[in-house]
Amino acid sequence: MQITVTSPSTAKTPFDTALVIPVFENAPPALIDTLFNKKASVVAQKHLASEHFSPELGTVRYLVDLPHTPYSHIVFLGLGEKHAFNGYRWKKALLGVTDLIGQWRPNNLAIALPDFPSMHESCMTLACLAGVDLHYQFAHYKTDSPPRTGFENLHIIPSMTMEPDEQSAMERKFNALAKGMSLARDLANSPANHCTPHTFVHTALTLSEQYPDVTSHILDEVTMDKLGMGALLAVAKGSQHPPYLCVLNYQGTDANTPPYVFIGKGVTFDSGGITLKSAPGMHNMIYDMAGAAAVTGLIQTVAEYQLPLNISVLVPTVENMTDGGAYRPGDVITTLSGQTVEVISTDAEGRLILCDALTYALSLSPKVMIDVATLTGAAITALGHVASGLMSNTPSLARALCQAGDTAHDTAWEMPLWDDYDAPLASTCADMRNAGTNAPGMITAASFLKQFVAHTPWAHLDVAGTSFTYGKGGSATARPLPLLFQYLLDQAHCDASPPPKVVNSGI
Repeated sequence: MQITVTSPSTAKTPFDTALVIPVFENAPPALIDTLFNKKASVVAQKHLASEHFSPELGTVRYLVDLPHTPYSHIVFLGLGEKHAFNGYRWKKALLGVTDLIGQWRPNNLAIALPDFPSMHESCMTLACLAGVDLHYQFAHYKTDSPPRTGFENLHIIPSMTMEPDEQSAMERKFNALAKGMSLARDLANSPANHCTPHTFVHTALTLSEQYPDVTSHILDEVTMDKLGMGALLAVAKGSQHPPYLCVLNYQGTDANTPPYVFIGKGVTFDSGGITLKSAPGMHNMIYDMAGAAAVTGLIQTVAEYQLPLNISVLVPTVENMTDGGAYRPGDVITTLSGQTVEVISTDAEGRLILCDALTYALSLSPKVMIDVATLTGAAITALGHVASGLMSNTPSLARALCQAGDTAHDTAWEMPLWDDYDAPLASTCADMRNAGTNAPGMITAASFLKQFVAHTPWAHLDVAGTSFTYGKGGSATARPLPLLFQYLLDQAHCDASPPPKVVNSGI
């Protein structure tokens, strides 16, 4: 899918396009006179008047094959009262119209933005995400594939004139984001008999061949054993599929510049191990590598965009199964850091593969480390499926990620990570336990990971509730990729800004 941002004064719409025009209550439809010629505008206005269209939030009226226009369908989308407008209402309205457009399957989709200058970029981002969601389908394993939603081009039409450079920058951003999100979704949606740890090896090698600025380095089981990655290897013992640590490096600036490092939990199927999960819902555990999928999609997005930063992505990838060689509750394992861990639950496996990956990441001298994981059901209990849980040892990093999430409409909510929460991890026979009892699960998991990051700025995103929709196949969302990409865009902007002038105080 190709995304374009076209000012209304220069919009050249191809034939067979479905056009969405937002309408506020007590206000004429935005852009109607600009996008239509006079004859078509008159017909459209008469239609709305005769239908007594009341543009309450989410209401829809549409025209088919309006004469004198290239539009196959024109949708007037109600937004309610203008003074009550916000991003949530725009998102809700767009969500309500996507099913209708999906039934029509036009060759092109055009979304005109609301006449609301203070939310111009925000509305544009939400229109992009709505179009990306509508376009995506996962039908790889259907023998009789359903027809695609149809459109191959998404045109976003601002309600105000934009400079050509600004239009070009937004197009570049949206197309890069769409490509990375599609890869992340395809990986996360793939069933476990098709997406194994080796799938991430293949994907890493493919990306390094596709993009000149991306290199890959794969650590196999023998190499990880020599290094001492006892925690990661313990989780993989019960599976027939060997584990890997995939390292992808993107060089967008001087090689000596410290990289931003992202680590994604890559458990391609999580049975819970000997601490076996209950059967109902276990099929959702194909999504336990959604964090790894998101950071893999992120490096493709970064490479497509050509971001002027150095980025490293680490994917520790295993399958958590059970057989006679599987690790057990009560085992004591030695991590890459040298610290020992008493295994309380083999279903708290994600933190074990992440802790060795975090220790390995320290050798890259990172500027920051951010890990992404479908780590705990407690994240859903606390935040539902709206916001990702965020915990960090660095307040400024947490603030930057929350701000990026707000901008990208991929929200995160910070939870406390005080030292008091370390207490449930105390062990009588090892340096720590891998799970607490009667403890806040999401925070305790982050407290465990905190023991492996030294003094490096670090954040943990628990995306168990946001990375896919429970009970729905093919429902991966690619979150928090939009948040992470926006964070990197913000960082690139900060790095490109001139340093503040030093004022001589005279002392």
